[in-house]
Amino acid sequence: MTPSARIAIVDDDPEYAAVLEQMLGCHGYDVVLYESGAAFLAGLGQPPVPDVVLLDMVMPGLDGLGTLKRARMQLPDLPVIMVSGQQKPANIVDSVRAGALDYIVKSASAASNPAALEGAIRGALEKRALSSEVATLKAKMSDDPADRLQPCWSNSSSMKPVLTMVERVADSDVPVLITGESGVGKEVIAKELHRQ
Repeated sequence: MTPSARIAIVDDDPEYAAVLEQMLGCHGYDVVLYESGAAFLAGLGQPPVPDVVLLDMVMPGLDGLGTLKRARMQLPDLPVIMVSGQQKPANIVDSVRAGALDYIVKSASAASNPAALEGAIRGALEKRALSSEVATLKAKMSDDPADRLQPCWSNSSSMKPVLTMVERVADSDVPVLITGESGVGKEVIAKELHRQ
């Protein structure tokens, strides 16, 4: 049996947090509660680190967005799902730009829409597992001397802008379309992008 995922709930509403804790506990998650962003950040420095964070957007003192930004400075790969009673587009955009994986709107009852919350948590856990697997594979690849060799064309002045573009998009999750005439090196660029 695999150990359960650890979920941190950061919410200043104790009743809502308690309902979430009970619901997630019934799904087999290990849940820890924090009543403020400052308390969460203080606890973040102590193991074990949560696998997913459910972070309230509106809290007194340090709000959810400020907490998210500070948490991502400490742990850039920490999966955070924003939870809010407000469905303001600006808040959603700001949260995603700051690194939140998802934005769930609170309902009158936390248990009234458990599928959305459960789906967001599963998605965050899957992304974390994939990120861990990619990091492991990158570590294995960096041990291979052939992977450390730079292509011979990387010193060419005409290729430097192309390589700069490859470096900029290599770590992103966006699809990349490489176009050009036959024989210009599209496959070489694709391999370099994949290598990075």
